[in-house]
Amino acid sequence: MEEVTKMFPKLFSTVRIGGLEIKNRVAMTAMGVNLAAAGGGVNDDIIAFYEARARGGIRLIDPYLTRPAWRPLCPSRAPKRSKLQDRQIIPVYVHSLHR
Repeated sequence: MEEVTKMFPKLFSTVRIGGLEIKNRVAMTAMGVNLAAAGGGVNDDIIAFYEARARGGIRLIDPYLTRPAWRPLCPSRAPKRSKLQDRQIIPVYVHSLHR
């Protein structure tokens, strides 16, 4: 890892986005992994997924395919996609990503 850090010093340097300080510039973009609980809720699988990425060094994570209200075009093809329409889900995501 030390060699990679030397090759890309800017990538592994601290950055500020508004009032938020991020320890490096390694980010994970949104993607669908179908690990959320049925109906789009948070479960141990999705929390473990994000925690593993954070342990691997990713410091900015965009939770996958989240929307204010989840209305899939084909519900049978996306039964475990995350949704943020339930206000109880947002604090769980935030807490799990800040561990």
